[in-house]
Formats: sequence, structure tokens, C-alpha cells
Amino acid sequence: MNTQNNHQGQAAKFSGTLEVSEHTRIQLIRKYQRFEGNFECCASAYTRVCDQFECLWRDECQSLVEDKAP
Repeated sequence: MNTQNNHQGQAAKFSGTLEVSEHTRIQLIRKYQRFEGNFECCASAYTRVCDQFECLWRDECQSLVEDKAP
């Protein structure tokens, strides 16, 4: 199994079988980002602009930012 498919499966757990609060979900994704060598920036793009194109969590992160938008 490649890394991207593995992380997509883990992301699916966040939105499906594993019930966690949004705050906890963000913390978990940030830990994965750090482990993968990316910035720990999940849901911090308040301008809705993310320049981390290689991050496997980018789509999940941007959906969390949209949920927080005024």
C-alpha cells in the first residue's frame, strides 16, 4: 500500500468510523504533517490559501478551514 492511499484511509477514519472532535482532528493531522516533514499548519490558512501542494492532508485541511469561515 502506498503512503498516499494509507493516509487517505486514515483521513476517512476521521470522518467516518472514528468519532473525534474537530479540535482533536486538527491536532492529529498536525502530528501527521510533522511526521511527514511538512509544516504543522492544518486549518491555519485563514485566508483560505494553502501553498503546501505536496501535503497529503491538503484537501482535508482546506475543508476544515471552509467550515471555520465566517
